[in-house]
This record gives sequence, structure tokens and C-alpha cells, in this order.
Amino acid sequence: MPLEDSVAEDFVDFPFHAAGSELETDLASFQDFDETDAQIEESRSSDMPADDEPEPIQQVGPPPRPKEKIPMLMHSTLDPGKFSDFLVDYKARLGRAPQLPFHPFPNESYHAFMHFVKEHPKTPNAFWNDLLKWFQARPVPVSAQELPKTLAEGLALLQTSSTTKKVGEFTSNVIGKMKDGTEVKVRCRNTMDCLFELLVEFYPVMLFEFDKKVGVDGKRVYGEYNTGSWWERQVLSLPHLAKLLAVEVYSDATQLDGGGKVSEHPIYLSLSNIPLSFRNKPKSKVLVAFVEKPWQKLSRVERDNDSHREFVRDMYHLTYQTIFKPIKDYQEFGFAFVLGSHMHHFIPRMTCFPGDMQEHYVIVRGGSTASKSPCNECMVQYHFLHMTRFEDEDGDDELASIYHTMLNVDHTLKPRTEGLMNAIIASGSKEKIKTASIHPGLNAFSGFILSPLYESIPSDYFMHGIAGINKHIFDNLMIFVEKEYKGTAKDLKETMGNRFRSMPRIDHSRLPTNSVMDSTNLSHKERSAITLVLLFAVHGSLTKKNHMTLFANMMIYHLQWQKLCRTTELPESAVLEIAEITEEFCLAFVAMFENIGSELQIPKLHMIVHHLTDSIRRFGIPLNWVTSMYEHFHHYIKNDYKYKGNKRDVVKGLISCNERKTAFAFLDTKFDESTQCNIEDKLSKTRFIGQQYAFTVIQSSHANGKVESLILSPVGLNSVANARKHLQDTENTSALTRASLGPTMSSTLNQITQILENMQIRLNQTDGVILDDSDTEPEFEEGQENSGVSYRYLKFHNSVIPAGTRYKYNACHSSYSYTRFSNVQLYAPVGSPSIFVKVLGLVSISKRMSNSGEIAGASAWVQFYEFAMPERKCIYGCPYLKLSMAKMLVAVDEFDKEVMMIPDFDHAEKNPADEIRYFQNIYL
Repeated sequence: MPLEDSVAEDFVDFPFHAAGSELETDLASFQDFDETDAQIEESRSSDMPADDEPEPIQQVGPPPRPKEKIPMLMHSTLDPGKFSDFLVDYKARLGRAPQLPFHPFPNESYHAFMHFVKEHPKTPNAFWNDLLKWFQARPVPVSAQELPKTLAEGLALLQTSSTTKKVGEFTSNVIGKMKDGTEVKVRCRNTMDCLFELLVEFYPVMLFEFDKKVGVDGKRVYGEYNTGSWWERQVLSLPHLAKLLAVEVYSDATQLDGGGKVSEHPIYLSLSNIPLSFRNKPKSKVLVAFVEKPWQKLSRVERDNDSHREFVRDMYHLTYQTIFKPIKDYQEFGFAFVLGSHMHHFIPRMTCFPGDMQEHYVIVRGGSTASKSPCNECMVQYHFLHMTRFEDEDGDDELASIYHTMLNVDHTLKPRTEGLMNAIIASGSKEKIKTASIHPGLNAFSGFILSPLYESIPSDYFMHGIAGINKHIFDNLMIFVEKEYKGTAKDLKETMGNRFRSMPRIDHSRLPTNSVMDSTNLSHKERSAITLVLLFAVHGSLTKKNHMTLFANMMIYHLQWQKLCRTTELPESAVLEIAEITEEFCLAFVAMFENIGSELQIPKLHMIVHHLTDSIRRFGIPLNWVTSMYEHFHHYIKNDYKYKGNKRDVVKGLISCNERKTAFAFLDTKFDESTQCNIEDKLSKTRFIGQQYAFTVIQSSHANGKVESLILSPVGLNSVANARKHLQDTENTSALTRASLGPTMSSTLNQITQILENMQIRLNQTDGVILDDSDTEPEFEEGQENSGVSYRYLKFHNSVIPAGTRYKYNACHSSYSYTRFSNVQLYAPVGSPSIFVKVLGLVSISKRMSNSGEIAGASAWVQFYEFAMPERKCIYGCPYLKLSMAKMLVAVDEFDKEVMMIPDFDHAEKNPADEIRYFQNIYL
């Protein structure tokens, strides 16, 4: 019997397939492939055309030959002795006692209860214990003997069944001592266990092969990690039949409480093999360790010295050294690992270290944003951060001398390399070390195969570009207004504040509800939302000289490169366009703010201009290494601290919660490598949310089942009159307020007759489908059953989610003190002009007490947009529109996406009698 088959039989009952023992297995005993497969593997590099590459990638030496035996690993929760016995004597293993159907729990009730606990992670353990006591006191209909006595008993059974270690267990190791003798510990999980759990969860969808995408122009197209040059180099260096495991690690400090008194430093591990569409799933990131910081209890005076800062850096790198040791041990020849019915040869390699700039400074043992050489990827000096190009400059002063030392012969910036930094440290010159902004000492992030340290820290366009530069733009704009508009600065700021408050709210760009004029208290997401509409809030306000032109040029370039970076595929032409646009933005930024007296030497701006495109060619699109995906996972740690954390020993409490989550994940572990991973589920049918108004309608039908007429009954007429009276106050608001917030429901109610006529057509087009989307309806008089006349119910809804999507569209006049009437782009054939509409109402019609209705005919009453000035269709690159008189009932299935329509506040303020004009914000 082949070993593959025996392994498949054995691992059906195990929670994780392989890892942990020192068992050695000959590759030839489990790797079966024919000569054709071997020839394909040998020729895969020769078949790849290299003339499309900006710089041809050479074969990195011959692929290293694997050792005769490579270690076969299994998860540390498995018993290595049992696994070894199984390989030796398979027949003896067949006689083992069968496991219970609810293993590791004794019965179905026990199993169901533990699953119920898992689905409510915010509920504290004390509640579940009280609930169990309640069940035990009332044994009917569930017997108390079928449930655990306490939750701790259930968790213990879950975590110790058939294992030698607890699932998700953290171990504690001492890595140093402070001056007062306090031990510095690292509490971390088994790094290989984390990799195995990710493999078991995502193996069916993982990317292993290099994907050299080529566009119609014959040049490269960048997408997932496996389309970049880093992946190509790694694959070419692997032995045959080995699969690349691309490991990425992220860490960042986060505040756990609202007051900022409690903060921790979690470290997450993930695999770059996981496609982008799955990388936001909670299971795609594993909490692997915490950076212990006992020095936080020291006074500021004790911490404010060079020796203490050096000690902190050493402890940080010793923590990572513990985590990285298994990866470095197996990065050359890899390990064998069983998945389902097959054994695989994996080789782990470190991809990159996503993080913000401060985290990158710690990784490379660098300086800070104010140091002499603040860039982590090149040797540029602080005084020249604002420059986009470096030409030959003459001069005898000190700056001219520094200028030439940071450049190569061809006037390109000298890249940082480990060899160059080691040479500077070996020289022993304190001046050179200070100029290079490096701190000698242990660096745990070096020593990875084909992953040079200074090429493994890509500039995060989200944290470095958007959040960081957005703050500089907004703060410098306020300084600019104070300096250039001294007499009217206060009024100008107040006008901008009012415009921000009148901006429309949409789901994927949520502006802060508080004042935005003080950006110090805003999060990076709020700053991003502000920047997306800042150009339209300032439009027409900067009236002196060419200020508005300078500001508009700067913002358009800034918004353009942001939009390009959010795409899921970037051809080489788009990468070159990003390089050009970021350079133009840098020049416009300096031209706008050069006279306000603020420093314009911004490291984040330099990294975006000079290093972003190199990172794209190396690692694929910027979305691959964006830190927002990891920042989101801080939310789970904060919830653990808030609801179930140990306030005395915070890390211990967080570790306990993580062990509990990992143990619950044990219940849902899949063993078959053919199991499909599902992206977030989408609705199978359209769903209406909320109800504003409902009116009784008389329906007259023909003998063939077609609807002849829909008219309001007397009850319906009275309801409409009452609704109009209720909304009279809304009609008294200003035209600009109505335009920015949305149409009033009263104006829509006046057109109910027209809506019913359109609804009649819609019902006949859908074969008389009657919608039913509400559990309760008001009482109304029944019609005659066989006369062809019946009563229906016309309803106006707050929101709708069309079938097959996750997007919600709104038509609500009172949603959290904001009016939400969505603006939508309708589906149009490729090459056809875009069609934009404002949703005035979301309507349906249903039978009374019917549960068989479908939502196939869900409808929206919309008003169409048209160009405000046919001779000038776009301003700032955005369509310039106004509402037309055309209104129509359309199916919500025709909605393509929600768009943001921003009123032209300047035109409305100067011409209050004119109709409102809108910018369709294309930069979202």
C-alpha cells in the first residue's frame, strides 16, 4: 500500500495534519512524479520570456539540491509517538477504537453548547457559568449531565483531548534583564504551528507558482504577490517539486483603552500565498507573540537616555529572533507536511515586513524622521527630501559635499544595503554612523534567503502616503490660510467647516461627525475621507492670485495616484504613470506651501515619490502590503481586553482569550485539501431594510393575470395626506440643504400616482410577481376574492441590498440625524456614457399575509442627472451635473455602484436662485 494512502487513512480524525516531530522521511518515499512532469519543471524558467522585464532577472545559481532526508513535521498538538507508530505499523492502527461522532465532546448537547459559546465571543465566562447553573437547576428538557459543570471544564476538555499540548498555547522565555533585575520575557506561540494552521485553512486557494502576467502591449501586469519579481526569484531558487511558503510578519503598538494608559505590542503572522480576496478574513492572520515592555513602568527621566533606547532595541530584536528561528532553520531545504491524502514539500521564505514608518525604523535599527538620513531604503539626506530629481550641482559648501556623497555616479540615490551598513559600522567612525542614521547591534530581520533587509520594508501607501501626507496637506492648508488671508481667515475656516458638515455621507467614505477643522483628534480613516472631498470644500474659497489653481493641481495629482494604488491590477504603463503623478504632486506640494515657513522635508513624501514603484515591481500591487488589513485585527484584541481581559496582567488575559479562540477553531478544522474556502457570503435575494410609509392600493387584474391598474384606495389617500402633513417642516429648509442631504419624502409622495403607473408596468414585465418583504402589515378591508379586484400594499423602505451584492442603497429622510438618499451609477454597455441617478424612494408592493413572494421586481423611484454645462462637461476631472426633470421607476438590479455627488457650494452661495449643480467625485 502506498504511504500516501495510509497517511490519508490516519489523518482523517486528526485536527491538524502534520508538524512537530523529529521524524525523518525520505522524499523519494512519498513524492511520485513521472518524467514528463520532471521535464516541465526543468524547463519552466527557460519558457519565460525575459525581454519584457525592465531589468532581466538572472537565475540565482543552480537550484540547491535537497538533502537526502528532510524533516517531516506535524502540529505540536499531535502525539509524535502515535504518528510514528502509525507509519511503522499501519495494520495495528486499524484496530483502534472508533471516535465518538461529537469528539472530543461526549454528546450532541455538550457539542452544541460549546459552539454556541464560540459564536458569542464578547460574552464573559461568568455569564456562561451562571447559565450552566441555571440549566443544572432545570434539567428539563436538557439533562444537566449532558452539559459541562463549568465553562472551564468544557474548555479544558476541548484543549487537552488527544493532545500533549494545549491548542494555541503560548510559552514564556526570558530574553534579558533590566538594571533593577526585572526579567524581560517573550510570550509567543510555536511559529510552525501558526504556519500549519494557515495551511490547513487556506491551502485550496493558496498561490504557489509564479504568475508572469503580460498585457496587450507585451509588458508586465502586477497583481497578487506572485506576480512580482521577488516571487520569481524565490521560485527559481527552489528545488523541484518544492512549494514556496511566503511568510509575512506585522507588528505595531495599539492602545487598548480609551484613555491611552494601556497599550500592547502584538505580532501577527500571515502567508502571502493567500489571495487578496481572502486576506481580510479573521483566520488569515495569526497572533504569534507579544512584545513585552516592562520598562513602561520607568519614569520619563529613566527612559530618556541612549543606553535605555539601545536596550529596548535589543529586546525587540531578541523577541523577533525567537519567532524567526524556525523559519531560518527550514528556509533552505524546507520540511514535509501532510494535507489530506498527500504529503507536500514546503520551503518557508520571508516576504516582507508591512508596517508604518516608526516600526520600520525599529526593524532596520535606524533613526527617526528628524535624523540626518531618515529614509530606510536609500542614503538621501534630510535637506534633500523634497527633491524629485537629482542633477549635477556645483558648490563648495557643506551641503554640496553631502549632496554628492549620497548619489551614485549616474546621479541616482545610493540604496541602503546590509553590506554598506556593515562597512560603515566596521569603520568605527561615529560621524559616518550618525550620518547614516543606524544603530549597531543584533538585527533579527537579516539573514533571510533572497530577502535583503532594506528591500523587505515596502512603503505602505495607506499609512505613509494617504494618512501621513493627508495630515500634512490639511495642517499646511490651515497655516496657509492664516498667513495669506489674515483678515478673512476666520470666516474662510467657518465656511469650510459648514461645507464639510453639509457633505453627503456614503458607506465607503464616512466623514467624521465632529469638527474637522482640528485634525489632531482625527483617525487616519477620517483624514482619508476628508481628503477625498477637500478639493470640493475649498472650491472657490482661495480667491487671491493663483492660489486655487495651485491647490487644485496639487489635490488632483494626490487623488489620482491614490485611486491608481487602490486597483487590483497595475500594468507597467500604470506603474510609470504613478511615478509621474507622484513626482508632479511633490512639485505642486512644494509650490503651494513653500512660503508658509513650514518644513517641507517630509520622509513619507520622499518614499512615495522614489520607492513606491520599486516596491510594486517587487511585491505586486500596493494593496498586498497595506497595513490597514492588520490594523483591523487590533479590534479583536481591544474587545478581548474590554470584555474578558485580565486588567492586572494584560498580556496574560489577552493570551488566554487567544488560546480560547484557537481552541474553538479546533472544532471547525477541515482536513480535506479539496475543501473550498468561501469569501464573504452575498445575499441570494434582494433584502429591504426598514419601512417609512405604507399605503393601501386597489389592484385590478385581467383574466390573463396581467395587472390592469393600480390606484390608491381611500385609506391610502388618507395615509398619503397624513404623511405630507408630517413632512411639511422639511420643505422649509434651504435649497442648498435639501440638495446636499437629499430630496424630501413629501415631494416623492406627490408623485405616487406616477409611481403606481410605473409599478404596473414593472409587475407585468415580471409576470405579475408580487413582492413580500415585511412580516406585518396594517389592517385594511378585504376585496372580493373572485372579482379580479384585490387589495395590495405599497411600501416605501429605508434601504435595500440587491441580490448578489453586499452594497446597501438608502432612501431615508431620517437616519441617525442625516438624510441618506443614495446617488447611483446604473449599468451601461461598455463604451456607453455613464448614467447617474438619485434614489428618491425604494418601493415594493405585496399581498397581505403572503410568505411566498420574491424580490425579483424590487424597484427604486429615481431622478436622472444631466450635464450642467454642455460646453464644459467636467471640472477637476469630475462630471459636472445637475438634476433633470426625468423620473422613472427602475429595478434595483440595474444599480452598478453608489457614487458621491458633492454640491457646488461656491455656485450655490453666489447664485442662490439657480438650480444646484454637482461634482461626481470620481476619486473614490
